[in-house]
Amino acid sequence: QIIILVLTVHCRLNLFTTMPFCLSNINMLNALFKSYTLIVFVAITHARISNRLFTCNNGNKIYDYFACDEIPDCEDGSDEDVNNCNMHLCDGEFSCDSGKCIPDLWVCDGINHCSKGEDEHQNMCNTRVCDDSTLFRCSSGKCIPKNWICNTILDCPNGNDENEFLCNNRTCSVDEFKCKSGQCISENIVCDVRNDCFDGSDENKAMCDARQCFNEEFRCDSGKCIEKNKVCDGYINDCVGGEDESEKICQEKVCENNEFTCKSGVCLKFYWVCDGRKDCSDGADENAEMCKNHTCSDDQYRCSSGRCIEFYWVCDGRSHCINNADEDLDMCRTHNCSEDQFRCSSGKCLAFYWVCDGNNDCPNKEDEDVHMCKVHECDPDQFRCDSGKCLNQDWVCDGIADCPDKKDEDVEMCQKHV
Repeated sequence: QIIILVLTVHCRLNLFTTMPFCLSNINMLNALFKSYTLIVFVAITHARISNRLFTCNNGNKIYDYFACDEIPDCEDGSDEDVNNCNMHLCDGEFSCDSGKCIPDLWVCDGINHCSKGEDEHQNMCNTRVCDDSTLFRCSSGKCIPKNWICNTILDCPNGNDENEFLCNNRTCSVDEFKCKSGQCISENIVCDVRNDCFDGSDENKAMCDARQCFNEEFRCDSGKCIEKNKVCDGYINDCVGGEDESEKICQEKVCENNEFTCKSGVCLKFYWVCDGRKDCSDGADENAEMCKNHTCSDDQYRCSSGRCIEFYWVCDGRSHCINNADEDLDMCRTHNCSEDQFRCSSGKCLAFYWVCDGNNDCPNKEDEDVHMCKVHECDPDQFRCDSGKCLNQDWVCDGIADCPDKKDEDVEMCQKHV
């Protein structure tokens, strides 16, 4: 399928030549301009570049995708250093022999993304296994998400993801809607006045007019079904016409104990109250007198504005209070983190799965200390990566590699996994 794209492409200059390199999903977009706008005819492609960072020896950071790609991007050239590249870990991606990391979607797609072409090695592609629960295996060996099947876009090199027999006989899961083309989409986006099926069958007027919702759901005027807890929650985009936030409906709703009730009946999350932004139409959630006396529960932290935030948001490296009080340096030095968090020497609290994950999250990098990670223990209900990283058990064999070495998605282990 051919489309016209108008692209503004930003290129990076190689530090040792005048030749720039343009990072794009479209391989032919290389030119001698730092930034330019261009009209091109291209086949629709899908790819996601990791936003992980690589730390140069001098402390500077570059996007991890640029490391070990045979083009120096660090001023000291350390991103192409042989020793660094030999130890370079690809978290959830394919590792080229050079150490370069590429998205799994680029493996066995008919294009050499590794300098030696090992991502297209015939024996590897012929025997490659895709996770049947979330992925579809192209005959080339490329693995694509199942929701790309029968969407009228050729994602497999030979197009077998759009095979007519496959699409006509395809079965969607109970929480999915089958388009006329055979494409499966989420039931949550049916009758939302936007074509999510490429053939538009999810917005058929007769079907949407007659559509019924379950008892625990609310029916929008368009025929879209939303969860009842989304009614009068302050978000106006659940129903296209906004009827889930209408005054008539909201005045009949009773808010939960940990929610704030606006005069209109809208229920607000507790952390929206006294946060400096008016969420109730009359601004009642930011009333100065009310905020002055506003109390928080024992497991919450109270900002000076009166806002209540989750205790584990304190000293997490991001400001949640208007005056940054939850990230005050003196307070964080003596702050105790919750039981399921790791405490940096700075006082910053990290989620347990950020520890020994290959990324420095503590200012002093102690969450990635080599000796600590070797002996780092996980809770009995967690999975331990070889790096020392701890994962929730439901992240194991879910089709997404969370361990730096992909141990949590090991094929043999997952075949035995219950």
